[in-house]
This record gives sequence, C-alpha cells and structure tokens, in this order.
Amino acid sequence: MGEDGRARSLKLVAAVVVLAAAALHFVYLATHWNDRLMALLYGLIGAVQAWLAVALGLGRPSAARMALGVNAGLIALFFVARVAGPQVGIKPEVVDSLTVLRKSLEALSVILLALSLRRSKVS
Repeated sequence: MGEDGRARSLKLVAAVVVLAAAALHFVYLATHWNDRLMALLYGLIGAVQAWLAVALGLGRPSAARMALGVNAGLIALFFVARVAGPQVGIKPEVVDSLTVLRKSLEALSVILLALSLRRSKVS
C-alpha cells in the first residue's frame, strides 16, 4: 500500500514548517544563553524538530507520527506552563510575536501531519 502524492506533499510542507519552528527554537537558545537550563531546553527542542524535519523530508515511515506527537506535546506543554506556571526558570516567559509564530507553526505542522496520515490510511 503506497503513499499517495497528496499525503507525501503534505508531509513535505510539514517538514518545512517543522524546520522553521526548529529555527525559532535556535533563536531562543541564543537569547537565553545566560539561563543555561532554558538554553539547553531550547537547543534540545530545536535539534529534535530539525531531526524530525529531515526524517519527514526523507520519507521515513514513522516520522509523521513522531513529529505530530512532539509538536502537539510542545503546544500542550506551553499551555500547561501558562496555566500551572513554569516548572523551571525564575519567571514565566513573555509571550511575544516569535512565541506566537512558533506555536502557530507547530499547530500548522500538527494539522498537516494529521491530514497526511489520514490520506495515507485512505489510499
């Protein structure tokens, strides 16, 4: 059972979107260099997202599910931190335009990947 062209296209677009979110995490790494724990977390998240973007681009079978789960988890973690307060760091992060863009990219990737997985099951 092969993957149809639309599912593959959705995964490729999602790969670009996830890579953009990874790049924004690397930007945050640089701006949080004085707080080593936060810098480490942003770097780790960026590296995982970049790895997933490459895996999606290469068409790895499990990459779509992993990328969907990671990005959905990051969105959930963001909102839990806003409600329960940050579990690490001294003060809550400011929600700026880059944060909104980052979360929007992650949400878009979740939607694209969910659609691609649905297309894969239908075909």
